[in-house]
Amino acid sequence: MDRALRNPVSARTPRNRAKWIGAAVACALLGSGVASAQTSFGSSATIVFPVVAATPTFTGQITLDNPNAYDITVQLSYFDANGLTAPGQKPCADVVVPADRSVQFTLASQCTLDATSHFGLLVARESIGTSRFYGYSRTQNNAGAGFSIEGFPVANFGADASSATGLKSTSVAPGYMTNCFVSSLANPITYDLALFDGTTGAQIGSTLTGSLGSYAQVRYVDIFSAVGAAPGDYANVRADFTDTTVGQSELIGFCTVQDNVSLGADFRIAKRDSLPPAPVTASSQWGGTIQTIPSGTGGFIFAGPTTSVTLAGAARLSAFGSGAFARVSGPVVKPTVAVCYQNQAGPGPVTTMGTPSDISVTTTVVAFGQAGSAIVPAGTYDVGFCIQNNSAGSLNKNEATSGFVFVTQ
Repeated sequence: MDRALRNPVSARTPRNRAKWIGAAVACALLGSGVASAQTSFGSSATIVFPVVAATPTFTGQITLDNPNAYDITVQLSYFDANGLTAPGQKPCADVVVPADRSVQFTLASQCTLDATSHFGLLVARESIGTSRFYGYSRTQNNAGAGFSIEGFPVANFGADASSATGLKSTSVAPGYMTNCFVSSLANPITYDLALFDGTTGAQIGSTLTGSLGSYAQVRYVDIFSAVGAAPGDYANVRADFTDTTVGQSELIGFCTVQDNVSLGADFRIAKRDSLPPAPVTASSQWGGTIQTIPSGTGGFIFAGPTTSVTLAGAARLSAFGSGAFARVSGPVVKPTVAVCYQNQAGPGPVTTMGTPSDISVTTTVVAFGQAGSAIVPAGTYDVGFCIQNNSAGSLNKNEATSGFVFVTQ
């Protein structure tokens, strides 16, 4: 991680913070109320920080700004990147941001992290899912070398092809190196990543292909080496990120260009040539203890607490959740887990979103994650982590479930 953090990156877009009433007017004029790529209009009820970090030598600091005339509570979801000791979600405490004020905190102070190096994706959501706010992050070492990244409204990210430009790799002092990252949001993705000469249009090296699970991130240190570029210096290079996923997905692509003398660097978010997808109109989070799951559930049942969302019309629910299961004693049990919704009217059946996964549960507590989405009609729905246990044996040493759901039109 420290090698990646030796590339302090900087997004220098003017912030131009508006008063809360001005932001509300801008939302009405823009319709969707979301920013395309980097703009000074960057408020949202859900803000994504493409990468934040906490290592023994680097400290990541996040700033949340509340332009509203009332206090808001912001829920944090942080995910360690692939390749680290324990990739995936880490528990984080909520942040209360007073009316018309900003709050600063470090990643390590708000999230439960061990003493190893950490970097990855941070998603910040206003707890009610309707109040908009702004975000900014900076990670630096004790000498002040580091990188800064704006927080992006979640609706900026979709499945369209996107590009990061002006990349380079040179051996002449100060020497430049480019690192590139790919991240997913609620849905798993498959992707291609390729470099092209900005002057000739010729491809440099080969195309990288890969796949990521929900809320995951992969880092390519020295992207020119990663694609197998011929030896030599490169400048004015474009990285193209292509989402090859079948079905709904959101890909976040970005690169950092560092010099190897002063350790100065910048951050290049990959931009796309289309309007943002439908904005997130609401979000909600669940969490709590999982009850004993008996044998023979038949269909799916909710594992622990759920959250409720009310829809005035048809909308898409996109959820990510996790649950930790174990047995006090006995042989391995193999239930099936998913994220589910249930219409409170009736009530309706507990219905899976995405593809359920078969898991193996022993006497050791293990957490499992799932994600999925579904378009549902108007109504009030319970959403949560669900399980189907038709194995011969109950699960009676469970811990907790947590997760969240986005609503988009």
